[in-house]
Amino acid sequence: MRTSNYNNTLYVADKYRTNPLSLDPGGSTVYIKLEDGRELAYDKIKNVSAYIYFLKEKKKLKIASYRIN
Repeated sequence: MRTSNYNNTLYVADKYRTNPLSLDPGGSTVYIKLEDGRELAYDKIKNVSAYIYFLKEKKKLKIASYRIN
């Protein structure tokens, strides 16, 4: 992971991705704000709603809010 200078957002690196589509260029960047205050950014997301569902239901992340760029 790498940290940006903007709001200490952690950008999740490709080596932590499990879906091969997340390695292909294109798609959206999803910024997830967790209940503990951390913010994670996932880029190259092709299906935003499915990805947020995956994070909440399968990864059990406690999401306070999210935004899409």
